[in-house]
Amino acid sequence: MHYGRCATTALLVAIALSLASCGEDDSCPETPANDAPLACFVVSPVEGPSFTEFQFDASCSQDEETPADELLFQWDWESDGEYDFGAVGNPHGAHRFEQAGNFEVVLQVSDREWTVSRETLSVVVNALRARNSPENLLWNLKQAYDLRNIAEYESLLAGGPESFTFVLSQADQEEPGLPDEWGRQTEVGIHERLFNPDAVPTLSLSYAVGPRQWDPGTGMWSILVWNVFLHVYGLIPGRENEGMREFAVDGGSSRFWFREEPWGQAGAEGHVWKIVSWEDEPLETESPKAGIIPFTWGRVKNLYRTD
Repeated sequence: MHYGRCATTALLVAIALSLASCGEDDSCPETPANDAPLACFVVSPVEGPSFTEFQFDASCSQDEETPADELLFQWDWESDGEYDFGAVGNPHGAHRFEQAGNFEVVLQVSDREWTVSRETLSVVVNALRARNSPENLLWNLKQAYDLRNIAEYESLLAGGPESFTFVLSQADQEEPGLPDEWGRQTEVGIHERLFNPDAVPTLSLSYAVGPRQWDPGTGMWSILVWNVFLHVYGLIPGRENEGMREFAVDGGSSRFWFREEPWGQAGAEGHVWKIVSWEDEPLETESPKAGIIPFTWGRVKNLYRTD
C-alpha cells in the first residue's frame, strides 16, 4: 500500500515537470488563441430631425471562432459609458433621440468566450423638422426662437398672393397706437430685432400645441397654441436710452392657420406647409399686479416693430 502511494506521487511529479518544461521547445501543443470579434455596424439615416427613429444594423460584425448567430450585441446610444440593455443576439437596434446634437453611438460585440470589441459611429440630430405638417411648423417656430434662426423663421411664413398676416387680439386692436394687423415683411423685421443677442440677451419661449381643426369655410387647418410663456429682456428699438427692459407673456394663446404648398412649389422636400395667418387671442386672466399691463404675444412683438 505504501509503495502504491509513492508510485502515484512520482507519477504526479513527472507530469508536473513535463508541463513545466512545455514552452521551452516546440514539442508541446499550444492552446489556440481566441481573437476578439470584429464589431461593425451601419446607421440609417445618419442625420435627421428630433424623434427620428434611427435604425442600426450590426449584421456585418464577425468572429473567427464564434458563428455570427452566437455573437452578442450591446448599444450605448449616447456614449455615456452605460449600455442601454443587456447583451442580446439580435444585431439590429433602433433609437430616437429627444434632444438635438451630435451623438456618438457605441456598439459592443461579444463572442462566446466573452471577448469583446467596440465600434463607434456618429449620428446628427437636427433641432428642426421637415416642414411637412402644421405640427412640425410649430415645432420649428419654437426652435427658431431658441436658436435665433431668422432664416428658418422666415421660411415658415407664407408668401405670394396669400402672404402671411399677423392679427392682433381684439383687445389689443382697441388700444391706442396699436395696429390691427401687419404683414410678412413687418413680421420678419420684428424677429430680426428680437433675435439679435446683443440687443436682446434673454429670449425664451414655450407653449402647448392643441389638435388640428378643419375650417370648411377657409379650406384650411388651424391649431390653437396655448399656455404661451414668452420672456424678453433687452433694448427696445428707438428707446435704447431706457436701458434693458423686461417683458413677459404668461399664459397667452394664439391660433395659427396653415396651407399646404402645391407640389410644383415645394421643391425637394415634397409637400411643404406654411403659416398663412397668426391670430393672437386676448389674455383670459388679469395681471397679478395692479397697474401692470398684461402682455400678449402681439403686444410684445409690437415693441420691436419699427415701420
